[in-house]
Amino acid sequence: LAKHKILRAYLEAWIPIMSKGNRRLLLIDGFAGPGTYTGGEDGSPIIMLRTLLGHRPQVTSRGTTCAFR
Repeated sequence: LAKHKILRAYLEAWIPIMSKGNRRLLLIDGFAGPGTYTGGEDGSPIIMLRTLLGHRPQVTSRGTTCAFR
C-alpha cells in the first residue's frame, strides 16, 4: 500500500515534467506485481496507467499538445 501511494505521488509530479515537449514517454515498472490483486486492489501497473491517462496534456512552447493515447 505504501509503495502504491509513493508511486502515484511520484508519477503525478514527474509525468508533467517528463512529458513537456516530448510526444513519447516510456514508463517501465521493473517491480510490477499483478495488475489487480485478489482483493480487487489495483496493482502498480494499473496505478501507473491510470495516473498517465489522468494526466492533462500541456501546450508546449511550439504550440503543440502532448497527448497520451
